[in-house]
Amino acid sequence: MTGRRTGMDWRFLLTQGPVLTVFVLHFAWRASVFVDAPELLFIDGRLYFQATEAWLDGGNPWAVQARGVPFAGPPPTLLLNLPLMPLGEDVAWAFWPIAGVVGIWSVLRRLNLPAWWLLFPPVIEGWVAGSPDMALAGLALGGAAWIAALTKPYAVPAVLAERGWKPVLIAGGALILTVPLLPWSVFLESLPMVRDALTRYTLHLSAWGNPLGMVAVSVALVTLGRRMALGLAVPALWLNAQPHYAVFSMYAASRSPILAIGLSLPVQGLAPLSVIAYALWMALPGLQAALARGRRSRQGQRT
Repeated sequence: MTGRRTGMDWRFLLTQGPVLTVFVLHFAWRASVFVDAPELLFIDGRLYFQATEAWLDGGNPWAVQARGVPFAGPPPTLLLNLPLMPLGEDVAWAFWPIAGVVGIWSVLRRLNLPAWWLLFPPVIEGWVAGSPDMALAGLALGGAAWIAALTKPYAVPAVLAERGWKPVLIAGGALILTVPLLPWSVFLESLPMVRDALTRYTLHLSAWGNPLGMVAVSVALVTLGRRMALGLAVPALWLNAQPHYAVFSMYAASRSPILAIGLSLPVQGLAPLSVIAYALWMALPGLQAALARGRRSRQGQRT
């Protein structure tokens, strides 16, 4: 009888081990935050519902605050809670976290990612806030991708990467049809409040506003090909990028530990730096081959 050799999976430890460690540590930290402030759990579920309620009642959705957190989404975001209005705020508060688990699980299945990617920090950050983005990330990979593109502009690059132009064109048509229904004039009047909210309550993680950084990141993205470039465009370049926006970048993040960790930590400038580092890493074999050819050519000339 021959014994089956067992041992440590060193390749996993070296490549995915650091990623999983970051995921687990972030989860532990995030859990401790909400143990200390349980009233903030799923706060976006209440905020989005109250904003839609204010719109339907003729009020200003951008004057709505939940636990001091102001609503700052574009008008199409108000459409997300329309089907939930007859059911009440408590149902909406519970619905989005449940839908978020379903959405992210469908992303893992489509991308063939292990279950521990449920702990991807942008997923956890958005889920504990009750953001609809977790559910919309699942839609962005499926037949209803146009809903994500319509209600969350920063989902558009991911939709283009995964589903092409058709859902974006459908979203554009739906946007035009809903213009007369949505409070765009109130939104434009409230832009100072929206800008102030985004300034105070976002971490500004991307390279936006740094001309040199934007150029460097843009060059890096171009070298990575269409799907990767679109998948990384939001965390690398989007104005007022927040950590949970990267739920739409899970395909790209899963390609490399450099990207998985770079898109996980809420450190200003880390996401664009990780994109540049990944682009350089991918270019390294080509650079090494070019240098080797140069050395061989010089040696041939000397002989």
